[in-house]
Amino acid sequence: MITFKDQVRMVNNLREDLKNAEYALQVFLKERNSKLLGITFDKKTPIEILKLPERTYNALIKAGLSSVEELQIKPISELRNVKDIGDKGLQFLLSACQEKGINLAVTT
Repeated sequence: MITFKDQVRMVNNLREDLKNAEYALQVFLKERNSKLLGITFDKKTPIEILKLPERTYNALIKAGLSSVEELQIKPISELRNVKDIGDKGLQFLLSACQEKGINLAVTT
């Protein structure tokens, strides 16, 4: 008989496996898109390349997000909570990232 404690452990293991799979997928997509587009992004690639509206750009900078790498590791759910970004700013950001082949983290 499987105890409640065992069930909780199995669920936690599944959650961890899912996180690992999501991370592996993000890395794969990032590498694939970079190869397809001939673009490579690193920790030093500034968000200026996205050509965002000034308000969106300033909100990201105030939140400490100044590089593409920092955007890629921040889940979209957390980007929504960036002060002064708003729905429209988030849409600009997502659209600009999509155009450049930059994948953002979907979950935490």
